[in-house]
Amino acid sequence: MYTSRRFTKRYTPSLPPVATTSAMPSIAPMRSTAAVAPIARSPRYITQAIEWMVDDDPTSEPIEDDFDSIVSEQKIPVPTPDSDVQKIVSSGVNQQVTLWRGVKGFSAAEMERLGSAGGVPADPTVVSPGVGAARHQVAHGRSLPEFTSDKHAGWSFGNWLVVARVETRYLARGSKAEQGWICDPAAPITVLALVDRTMGQEARLTGNAS
Repeated sequence: MYTSRRFTKRYTPSLPPVATTSAMPSIAPMRSTAAVAPIARSPRYITQAIEWMVDDDPTSEPIEDDFDSIVSEQKIPVPTPDSDVQKIVSSGVNQQVTLWRGVKGFSAAEMERLGSAGGVPADPTVVSPGVGAARHQVAHGRSLPEFTSDKHAGWSFGNWLVVARVETRYLARGSKAEQGWICDPAAPITVLALVDRTMGQEARLTGNAS
């Protein structure tokens, strides 16, 4: 039997009703954990004054703190011996060593936050300072970040001590008398510990190992 096309209907299956928004389960929006992750903080220590300019007068200027006890109790990593650093640097083999640096509190915080020797954005492509830069640092100081491998250095007294791990490919000899090692301000480092040696006083100026 012939059926006119205009009376022909296409079959459409019956679909279940779509759930409304109110019927949908509540799902919390995802957030990027990387955007809110806190900056890793290294261990911090605060030294106490044990000797003052005027005997037994804690209101006078402190002249000695209990830093040696922090070192002797192995609360912070000690520097890699200077002779070992020298051998590694001279060999051209890249290894990680531990060094110390004395700076003011703001500089210490920036070194930790940005992961660099000078508290600037880290750049793994930088190279070790040349001979001219090293000579200028020894003669005048403070032109480049200078670390030391001497755990008895007194320049960190009255300042903040930064204990850092750094790769030897970024290092060049600084002040030999201070067992100093210099690097580019953007050289990447890992801060292992910070020691506040200011004892509530204004931070002092540092020497070449700064």
